[in-house]
Amino acid sequence: MLKKVIAIAVIICVLAAIAGYGYVTFFPGGRLAVPELKEAHHEWGVVNETVTEIKSTFIIYNPGGYSARIEDLVYDIFVNDIKMATGRLAKPVELKPRRNSTVRVSTFIDNTKIPDLWVSYITNNETLHVEVKGEALVKAFGLTFHVPIRFTRDYRPEPPLEERLDVNEPHNVTIFPNGTYITVERVDTSWGEVSQETTVLIHNITIYNPNNIPIALTEMNYTAVVNGLSIAEGEQPVNVILGRKERRWLLVYTYIDNTLIDDWWVSHVRNGERSTVEITIYLITPLGAQVPIYERTFTIETDLLGAASYP
Repeated sequence: MLKKVIAIAVIICVLAAIAGYGYVTFFPGGRLAVPELKEAHHEWGVVNETVTEIKSTFIIYNPGGYSARIEDLVYDIFVNDIKMATGRLAKPVELKPRRNSTVRVSTFIDNTKIPDLWVSYITNNETLHVEVKGEALVKAFGLTFHVPIRFTRDYRPEPPLEERLDVNEPHNVTIFPNGTYITVERVDTSWGEVSQETTVLIHNITIYNPNNIPIALTEMNYTAVVNGLSIAEGEQPVNVILGRKERRWLLVYTYIDNTLIDDWWVSHVRNGERSTVEITIYLITPLGAQVPIYERTFTIETDLLGAASYP
């Protein structure tokens, strides 16, 4: 999700600066033919604990009978007011008359800011505000132009992650060897408190006891795993007596370790833009057995660089 926003922002700012923005600004009325984008493609570069590189290649056609030179292009990407990335031309680019020119830009995402961004993403109702600020230095006809780069966009994925964590299909959980069970009717999950260290998921679990005997529920355990990386693990006392034919609502909490969010980021990119999310809550039965009462497994797949290509 975040990578999609950053990739789109990179393309918008580069096109604005390279594909005619400066010429339209300084030569109104269309007296000069405007360079146009013919092709754009991207690939992942360096990916480690601290940075993720997006290597972009743009093919620009200059239909005019004049030459221009892009001396430099630098920009910063802010997401929810957090500076996430800096992009810059690898070297100056000549836009020759009536020819295609290749422009290469490398953008470096600061992975150490991912946990901070995660916190702002949750506290802003799963919304990202992207802002690009920068400047291109363009020379033509012996003149030098400082072309400002400005771009803003709000992005909110659909459906929200919070909704994907709900369970609405009732299922039975066997708690005694003789087949005695309780019914988990639904699980409504919402975001709880968020700090720099922890994100809390609140699971409102509706449980029904169809039996003619009360059942003691004492403890629950939870795990959350993304691409094999454990980002949450713990236990919670419950200490509830579920009466016969009784329905109860239990609040269970999953505590995500925010310091591991940047590790997930790296795994997603290295795994071909694919992440498998597994969240499980286990009930400790009166006999000490551990049985799952809540299981959510889903895959997040992206083709962000492909989606950002042109045409």
